[in-house]
Amino acid sequence: MENQYRVLWFDDQLEYIEAVEHKLNRKVSPYGLELHANKISSFDNETINPILDELRKNSNYDIILVDFDLGQQHETGATLLTKLRRYSQGEVIFYSAKKPRELREILLELDIDGVFCVSRGVSLADDIFSIIKPTFHRLAHPNYFRGIVVGSVSEMDELLSDILLRIVKKSRYMTEEELRGLAVEGLKDSIEMGVDALAKQASRPIDRFVSKDLNLYIKVNLILQVLDRIGDRLSEDCSEVLKRFNDEINQYRIQAAHVANREVNGALVFTGRNEKPWDVQKLKEILIAIRSHKDNLNSILTLVDKD
Repeated sequence: MENQYRVLWFDDQLEYIEAVEHKLNRKVSPYGLELHANKISSFDNETINPILDELRKNSNYDIILVDFDLGQQHETGATLLTKLRRYSQGEVIFYSAKKPRELREILLELDIDGVFCVSRGVSLADDIFSIIKPTFHRLAHPNYFRGIVVGSVSEMDELLSDILLRIVKKSRYMTEEELRGLAVEGLKDSIEMGVDALAKQASRPIDRFVSKDLNLYIKVNLILQVLDRIGDRLSEDCSEVLKRFNDEINQYRIQAAHVANREVNGALVFTGRNEKPWDVQKLKEILIAIRSHKDNLNSILTLVDKD
């Protein structure tokens, strides 16, 4: 489960929708979410049929946006919607330079229900956000939030592994032998393991050793040592964020995985081990921190991977 709001977007004018997307992403960001748009600007069968097949099997989109005028002679947003509605019953926003009432009449003639109709214009991002905003209340559901936190930290764990493997592949900041040695010292400090078992674990292929055998604490500490060796301003900034990883992210992953929900005043809530129930604002703060750390890890990956 990701902290992304996923959009399937049909419009032939990519420059226009990218501007709307940018504005919409700014509105979504305070919720700790990132807008991820799959933008479709071609509407031939070779492009549309795989999308329909994807929707039929498993729709991974939170909402579908469709423009009326697709710049095609034989395909409009309305005729496209007749195909989309066969495979997806999720939320859809239909927009056009036409008035919303005209769009509703078109959809009524085609027997298409459950579609929001808005005007295409300078307020399109605002109108879209006013429709999707209520869905963000799902963040308050403890199990949805639990899934986002655990899933996001798992994704960041893979990013940490990828960073370390890129480092040893280049052997510029830390060799594979040195990484193994430092990691073994970390394993000795963090777990009880016999000498033979530790030696066997440490001799595994480097990708297995890094990805499967090292915990988050060890991975973070190894990367911090590399950032210290790089020593430029960017690495220092990345290091400062990474040092807060356990306090701002990993502790919540541990709690999300192990702490049970509670009922408070008739509502199901998520409660930390030593804290009062987490309200919506608390959940938003954690999600914003998750996004910040993901961005930071991607910056580190770019930093260590540059020539």
